[in-house]
Amino acid sequence: TAAKVAMDLTDFDKAAEFYEEYQKKFPRERSNQMLKNAALMRFYLGENDKAIENYKILMTKYDAGEMIANQAFVYEKSGNVDGIKATIAGYSGGSSKGSFLISYFSGFTNLKLNNIDEALRDFKKAHNLYPKVALLLSGWEAEIPAKNLFHYGEALLTQYENFGVQDGEQVSVITKKYKLLQAVEQTFMEIMNMGSKKWA
Repeated sequence: TAAKVAMDLTDFDKAAEFYEEYQKKFPRERSNQMLKNAALMRFYLGENDKAIENYKILMTKYDAGEMIANQAFVYEKSGNVDGIKATIAGYSGGSSKGSFLISYFSGFTNLKLNNIDEALRDFKKAHNLYPKVALLLSGWEAEIPAKNLFHYGEALLTQYENFGVQDGEQVSVITKKYKLLQAVEQTFMEIMNMGSKKWA
């Protein structure tokens, strides 16, 4: 195909364009996969708006949670926390994989917005869903379990740092802070056990 020729010539912009046009003319399953390829190419070319646009089209063709997660990933990589928040706001549930990814992005957003309790809740939810989706993750998604735990540990450390000592509560607060440090240590040990060098 013309898109394959363009890819072979490393003209990824032209290849993405061919895939997008093909999907418009022939909106079937095969062309939807081509549009997923185009979205990924657009992302790697730094054309985030076009990548997001393609993922929005694909939301009606594939699991909405997974396509929303793809959009959130693009926003995360560009440092746009508000974009992530707006993208995941309408998610109402779906596949385990979609729920896992959206829980991670919700936790990430809450962490960046300093909503620590909500971030911990979301990261824990994603961690609990991980065993159900472990074999379904590929590409950038395969990095999410370790990233999730890393940011969970980050949230625990923030909670630790925010603990203040009120009059007469010193022993209680020290005990809570010690338990938080143990949870942080356990979290980072779990990341190392996953074999993720980048996030350990």
